[in-house]
Amino acid sequence: MNKWLIILLIFFIPVFLSCRSNSAAQRQQQVEKQREDNEKDAHKMYEEGKEKHLSYQTKKTRKRMDEMKNKSETTRYNKKDCFLKRWFTRKPKTCVPAT
Repeated sequence: MNKWLIILLIFFIPVFLSCRSNSAAQRQQQVEKQREDNEKDAHKMYEEGKEKHLSYQTKKTRKRMDEMKNKSETTRYNKKDCFLKRWFTRKPKTCVPAT
């Protein structure tokens, strides 16, 4: 009698554990989907706020804002790395063959 009880427990424990993990996985997927939806809504609201802000500005101000945006992008991308990073990174050796 005890052998059959142990055998039944051995067969049914994985079934119960798999059911529990599936529900946890489904809950995780639901939470991830909800998080993505919230991020989309937040991004949409942000873009609407930007458009609303631009609509309040005069044409001259919008032009100046656009110029400043372009200027800041160019200066940001042409920036050097931090001096510590430049000093302590390995630089490839230029191999010059002896002739």
